[in-house]
Amino acid sequence: MWSALCERDILGTHIKPDELKRKGEKIYREKLKLKVDMGFDKSKLKPQKRVFEVETFRGKLDERFIRETIGYYRKRVDCMIT
Repeated sequence: MWSALCERDILGTHIKPDELKRKGEKIYREKLKLKVDMGFDKSKLKPQKRVFEVETFRGKLDERFIRETIGYYRKRVDCMIT
């Protein structure tokens, strides 16, 4: 069933799952390029302090982990837009 849903869109055209994934990646890459062109600066990304003050159902967030995750995101953005 999932395969049938992935291969048809609302307009009735057929697209294979791997082609859909490629198109999605292309759209996301273009979105990132547009953000950069419009002034987005990934080096300025930082979590707000209050994020670490609030307790979640799993406890407080690990600031080191969040900073590492943001670093990973920055690297991925670089790879996608170059």
